[in-house]
Amino acid sequence: MTCAVLFDLDGTLVQTEELKARSYAEAARALDPAVRADDVVAAFSHLAGCSREEVARGLVDRFHLPGTPERLVELRLERYDAMLGDAALIRRQALGAAIALLGRVRREGLRTGLTTMSDPAHASLILNALGLAGDFEAVITPADVAHGKPAPDMYQAITRRLGCAPGDCIALEDSVAGITAATTAGVPCIAVPTWLTRDAVHAAALVGPEWIVDDPERLETVFEAHATGKDA
Repeated sequence: MTCAVLFDLDGTLVQTEELKARSYAEAARALDPAVRADDVVAAFSHLAGCSREEVARGLVDRFHLPGTPERLVELRLERYDAMLGDAALIRRQALGAAIALLGRVRREGLRTGLTTMSDPAHASLILNALGLAGDFEAVITPADVAHGKPAPDMYQAITRRLGCAPGDCIALEDSVAGITAATTAGVPCIAVPTWLTRDAVHAAALVGPEWIVDDPERLETVFEAHATGKDA
C-alpha cells in the first residue's frame, strides 16, 4: 500500500528548469559572447537536477568559460532571481498534470512530500506563486542534507521524516539526477521528463520504459498502475 507520494519541484511541478537553463545561458554569454545560448541549454539538460555548483563546474569546463564556476553562479543567480520575482511567469510555467495529481493524492488521504534542489528561499517563492505552500507534510531542500541529488540523502531524509518505508512511497522526478536519488534510496520512481530532460532520461534507462511518462495525459494512469503494482 502506498504510504506517501514524493514530488520533485523544478521540472516536475513547474518548468523552472527551463528558466534555470535560460539563466545559465545568459550568464555564460556574459562571460563569453561567442558561446551559443542553445548549446548551453543543451548542455544543461544533462546536468538538470544537480547542485548549482556541479552545474557551473560542468558548464565552465564544457565551454572553457573565462572566470570561475563561482562567478558563473553569481551571474546566473542575478538573472534567475529576477525571473522568480515575477509570480505570473512562474504560474505560466506550471506543469498541470503533476499539480493535478498532487491534488488527487491529497484528496485520497495519501501523505505528500517534496524534495527539491532549489534553496529554501527559491522553493518558497515558487510554492507560494503556485499556491502549493501548504500542500506538503515535509519539504527537503539542500539545506537539510549533506549531499543533494543524485545522492540518496534527500529521499532517505524525507522517508524518515514521514515515517514511511522507502518501498511504500512513490517519487515523481523529471531528471536523471532526481531519478538516481530516488531509486538509490529504494523509492520507486515515475519519470516525468520535459522536453529539456527527455533524451537524457530515456538514455539513462534508470526505470523501465513503462514508468517514463512522456505524455502528461498518461500520468494518472501510470500512477495508478504503480500504486497498485499493475503494469502501466
